[in-house]
Amino acid sequence: MKSKTLYVRAVGILLAVSLLCSACSTQEAGKQSLSATGAAILTPSGVESESPAGIAEEDLKEKELEETTEKDEKETDWDISREVTVKKDGYIYHAHLSKDGKESWIYTADAGKNKASTMAFPSKVEGAVLTKIGKDPVEDNFYDIFGQSLEPYHNIEGWAPAKQNIRKILCPPTVKTITTTTFSGFGDLEEIVLPEQLREIEGYLLFACVNLRKIVLPLSPDFTDVYTGMTECNRIKEVRLPEGSDYCIEDGMLLSKDKKILYQVFVTGKTVVVPEGITRIATGAINASLITKIHSVRLPSTLVQLDREAIREHSEVLELDSRIKRVTVDRNNPVLAQSGGFIYGRESGTLAVVVGTKKSMTLPDGVRYIGDDLSQVGEEIERLVIPAGFKRFTTNKCFLKGIEVETGGAVEFLSAVPPEVETKGEKMEWCSSICFLIVPKEGAEAYKKWFPRAEDALKEEDLEIITKGDKACIAEKDAISCDDLMIKYGFKEEDNSLSYNSDRNGRSPTRAQWWLE
Repeated sequence: MKSKTLYVRAVGILLAVSLLCSACSTQEAGKQSLSATGAAILTPSGVESESPAGIAEEDLKEKELEETTEKDEKETDWDISREVTVKKDGYIYHAHLSKDGKESWIYTADAGKNKASTMAFPSKVEGAVLTKIGKDPVEDNFYDIFGQSLEPYHNIEGWAPAKQNIRKILCPPTVKTITTTTFSGFGDLEEIVLPEQLREIEGYLLFACVNLRKIVLPLSPDFTDVYTGMTECNRIKEVRLPEGSDYCIEDGMLLSKDKKILYQVFVTGKTVVVPEGITRIATGAINASLITKIHSVRLPSTLVQLDREAIREHSEVLELDSRIKRVTVDRNNPVLAQSGGFIYGRESGTLAVVVGTKKSMTLPDGVRYIGDDLSQVGEEIERLVIPAGFKRFTTNKCFLKGIEVETGGAVEFLSAVPPEVETKGEKMEWCSSICFLIVPKEGAEAYKKWFPRAEDALKEEDLEIITKGDKACIAEKDAISCDDLMIKYGFKEEDNSLSYNSDRNGRSPTRAQWWLE
């Protein structure tokens, strides 16, 4: 039995040696290669070999490059195959270097028990200048500098023990990029020095830094949307700029160097008084919910232009604890006129500001156009009356991007001829909250065809006309929420036998009902 076993093993060894020798002798002629597992791959003569398993060498190199390199929005190639750590003041900083070794990126950090109250980032990592701080978001996943996941759009700031007792943050002037939410939720932070070379203040960068008192801004970044990066930073007392900036600070306001453009109000009382000389107010510059808590605004005689939502109080993430109750423009302003809660162009007739002061409001006769560049604050409007002289909506979402009416509200047109709709921008698959139009009886059919043009998500076949006297209403068919409005405005009699929550003869809630819920 033993000799038989030895014989079988010997035959096996001879066969293996024979196969290997055969492979070696045919390699040149047949272009033989070995797979990653060591198995021989025979390729017919005249056919180029690929390694491994059908992947070209160039593809392998490209795949390896993708796995070890990450290119960011600034077109910098980072070597992510190697991590470098730096210890400073009780913090451990984790970094990658650029492929050329000239730049460094601190993407996350750890805080030790004995960390300093000042988080001062190193200016260099292994001799490479620090140019980027923070972890890039992955789809809807955002992270702070300690790698904590957070959801600013759901008012979740990602609190973590590592952020406690950090009073000051110092960023080197060479940093050009700080990713969104990097310093979110630093509840104890009182002062931050942003890098001089920072190009843009990303959205939610300082979200929920509720005790931030002092901020040193970058030299000359794009300040157009600066308010988005400072959501819930409403205790700022001091704002500074580096020397040589293209901007200036005056009375707690960030202005262009020539003092003609207002970019952001940082420090104010309950009333914002925009200085004389200002001709333009940028989007979000006067912000009642994100940066300041104000109740009134005074606009100067020199003001010519208000960008879209230049005066804001709405926030996707915060509950409003105050509303702007009053916005006034100097009566000597030659460009802007005011009537009640409406401010509009004297000659252009374009609506600029709406302050909701009552549930039912009527546009002034001087308003002939409504577009996207509009600021709407104050109480929600339940019923909006549009006079016969109104001509055109220069927006594709008349009651959403144009002027907003309360959920389930009504809009009444006094003209029998529908206004023009100048479609601009991308179409939206959902409509505004209104579900009810009141129009002159003779114009009902025209408005039924017009309504879907004003609201992309509506279809003419889904609408119905109900008349009462010399008026008619245009509403979605079988919309339970519209029944209440029809009763309210006299187009239907109330049926006490049906409750609001009944199925109303089997009808299902429509889009308008979904808005109410």
